Amino acid sequence: MKTDYTKLKPYKKKNPEVKDPIRYPKVIEKYEKQAKQIFASRINMMVADITTKLVNQKLKDGKS
Repeated sequence: MKTDYTKLKPYKKKNPEVKDPIRYPKVIEKYEKQAKQIFASRINMMVADITTKLVNQKLKDGKS
């Protein structure tokens, strides 16, 4: 049996419904809090590292 693809029509539901996905705020809140803490600690470590590198560079340039 051959299918004539030129005459095919898209399938449509008679009453399409859009629903919001189920959310678990108590679970998501813990992950968001943990992610914010990790991000903040990494930023603080990065700033501290950059500051020490800049200070060391300035000290090296001052001695030359």
